[in-house]
Order: sequence, then C-alpha cells, then structure tokens
Amino acid sequence: MTRRAIAAAYAPTTGVINPYEACFGLADSAARNGVEIRTGCPVTGLRHDGDLWTITTADGPVVARFVINAAGVAAALIATMAGAGAYRMRFRKGEEYLLDKRLQGIVRHVIYPCPSPTSKGVLVIPTYDGTIMIGPTADEVDDPADLATTVDGATRIIAAASRLVPGISERDVIAEFAGMRAVLDDEDFRIGSTAAPDFFDVAGIQSPGLTAAPAIAVMVVELLRDAGLELAEPVTPGAPLPPFVHFADAPLARQQELANSDPRYGHIVCRCEIVTEAEVCQAIARGAATLDGIKFRTRAGMGRCQGGFCTSRCMALLASELAVPLAAVTKRGGDSWLVVDRDEGVLP
Repeated sequence: MTRRAIAAAYAPTTGVINPYEACFGLADSAARNGVEIRTGCPVTGLRHDGDLWTITTADGPVVARFVINAAGVAAALIATMAGAGAYRMRFRKGEEYLLDKRLQGIVRHVIYPCPSPTSKGVLVIPTYDGTIMIGPTADEVDDPADLATTVDGATRIIAAASRLVPGISERDVIAEFAGMRAVLDDEDFRIGSTAAPDFFDVAGIQSPGLTAAPAIAVMVVELLRDAGLELAEPVTPGAPLPPFVHFADAPLARQQELANSDPRYGHIVCRCEIVTEAEVCQAIARGAATLDGIKFRTRAGMGRCQGGFCTSRCMALLASELAVPLAAVTKRGGDSWLVVDRDEGVLP
C-alpha cells in the first residue's frame, strides 16, 4: 500500500552547517586570542583554596579563578569532584547513518517526522557536504562509552527514513556511527552557578545543543562578567589565517593554478573526495594530529571506500609532518592505534 503524507509544516529557517568547520574556526579564533587548548588531558581532581581552583590533569595542574564545567557525559562526575552538588546524568545513544553521494539532491530540505516523547525522531538530512544523513535513534544506555552501532538501530532507521523518502535503502549506507547525549532527569539544560565558588555548570546540553551553542556562549559570558571577570575585546593578533583550500570544489582553472604553484596539489590522496596531499599537509599544519583530525578538516576518508585507499597515505603524511613513528599515529587519539611497530612488536 502506498503511504502518502496527509500534511506537513514548512520551516523555511531550518538549515544545516558544516559542524567541523564551525568548531575548528572557533578553536582557531580562541587560540589566536590567547586561549590555551589542551587535548588528551583528562581531569583527575579539583581543589579550591579560597581564591583559586587547582585542576589536576594528566598533563599537569591548571590554576584558574573560574571553572566552566562543560564536560558532556562526564559533567555530573566533574561537579561531584568539585563539590559543586550532585545530580544524576543519564546517557542516551543516537545512531546515525551516512548515505552515498550518488543520492545527492534526492532531498533538498531537512525532513522531520512527528517527534516522540524522547526524540525529534529519525530525520533525513542533506548535509553541507552533499551527502545524506539519516537518524538518529534515541536509546537509553548505561555506559557513556558505548558508541557501537547495532543491527536493530540500523533496521529502525532505514525503515523510518525509507518511509519518509522511499528511494532510500540499506544499500546506500557508506558509514555508520553513534553519539551520546548527556541527559538530566528534567530533560533540560543546566546552565549557571553552583554550590562551589566560581564554578559554573553547562550540563545536560543535548539536542538542540549545536543550534543553541552561540546563545549558551553569550549567556555564560554574562554569568562570568556578573561574577567579576574583567572582559576585553578580542584581539586576533597577526594576519588572519587563510581559508582552507578545498581542491575538489575549485574550478578547473583554479585547480591548475594550485597544482602549478604547489606540486602537492597534483597528488591525489583521497580518490573518493578528491583530496590532495597539499590539503592534508595544510590540515596537519593547522593542528590535525590524527586520522580523524585530517578527515574532519579535509573529508579524506569520508567517501564511499571509507578510507580504504587513503588511510595509509594519510598516516605516512602524519608521521612525516609530525616527525613521529608510524606506529604512533592514531585514528582519534588515546589508544586508537592502527599499526604495530614491526621491529618492536609492541604498541607505543
């Protein structure tokens, strides 16, 4: 039986952005205005001596007057560690599935179903980069590190998406992944001061956290100002950073110009997304230190083969540009190694 939509609400202000470029742009701006960014640096303790906080980390202590607890699924743990008050954090996993670029244009707007009590439902989303994303699920789990996708999740998402857009099928899926929402008991955001001095919670920021992020940032700045933080206008020292070059999006004449100016633009690293060696090296120079760092800046590894062709080349460029052993290159940091040192026979 053919299903037909009875009615729909048109939301002309709904849009999509490239979340990676947005976050990298904000991080670049913050760093150029004096913010020190540390990654792979878990917090192990917090202590307030009456004037300042000492945050104990795996990379040494950090001393600060104010602490903003924006730790996502670990926010309740950090708040307890700081004596800022106890609250319960629940974990809601959302599986998402990415479809082949050959479907580009099959939909031109974000399509929402009727929402459920716990989720806005399975969406069909034309992404900024031209692919189609479908999902998410909304399943309560006990382990915040459980980011595995499931057969059941895929079945539900494909069924729901194909009901909205009948041309979608499981054969179109090229990648699957999951994210974890940090959910408070009242299902609301928790933003404000706490029982601990100069310690602010920004917790329970689940969907629509990305959309709300700019407004949340303005609110937190106002809280800090009211607490006595002296604010200064951003400086952005030095010349502005050049925009990332996306070779695949450039006209042919511009591609020829780039290749003539730098031979690395003539070396294709990722065939699916047409990413060049110059772009990968540019990403590394701007802070990419893992395969995912390169992927999110350049799209190398995001195409149909999901890194089957370009992974080894990206790893070699990371090792060369960062002057580290190949076995030290990881997918996303931490213990996510991909190869073992043949001579040593052990991981780094």
